[in-house]
Amino acid sequence: MHRPIIIVFFTILFFPSPLHADWVEESGILEPVQIFDQYYGIDQMDKVAQVTSRDFREGQSKSAWAEETASMLRRIEYERLDSEYIGAIANDDRTAAAVLMESTIQTIVGKVRHDELFRLVRDGDTWLIDELEITSETILPKTFDL
Repeated sequence: MHRPIIIVFFTILFFPSPLHADWVEESGILEPVQIFDQYYGIDQMDKVAQVTSRDFREGQSKSAWAEETASMLRRIEYERLDSEYIGAIANDDRTAAAVLMESTIQTIVGKVRHDELFRLVRDGDTWLIDELEITSETILPKTFDL
């Protein structure tokens, strides 16, 4: 967590605010991020497409985005290994939110640790992932079996 945005995120989390953990769970903010975490990869990108905004997909249809992204992930042998939810915040009118996660992924270059900042927008009663920013990235050292 090396970027100023992470510091601001944690500052907001630790000062009293009307946003409580119960509200985060009840509001559904975490649901699209959990779906992303569970299904983002090669085989089930159609499920991820359902919880993303048109802006996130850069204007592509859900099916075209899912197919193109899965193809790219296949080429780099992408696999999400584990993730940890850090926190969530929402704006005052609760039409936009952010969720921070730490994730470890495997690719052809090896294991990589990401700090991921998901920006979400509200579409009626549903939250959609509108943007994903990797705020820090660390390539983990390779381990060898002896």
